[in-house]
Amino acid sequence: MKRWFYTTDVIEQACGDAERAWGPNAEVYRCEHCQTLYLPNPEEAKVNVAGGGIISVFGLTLPPKAK
Repeated sequence: MKRWFYTTDVIEQACGDAERAWGPNAEVYRCEHCQTLYLPNPEEAKVNVAGGGIISVFGLTLPPKAK
């Protein structure tokens, strides 16, 4: 899945549905396989758009970044 910048999408520029529904700066993701659109879960903290991750199986644990 990748972030979809719909304001630069030619098809979206022609119809404008996504911009009307979510506004010009919404964070929207699109599946590269099926083209389904996803919005981030508003209940989750916006720390990392790639997800929380997992502890390394190789024994390497890094401290979290300072906010």
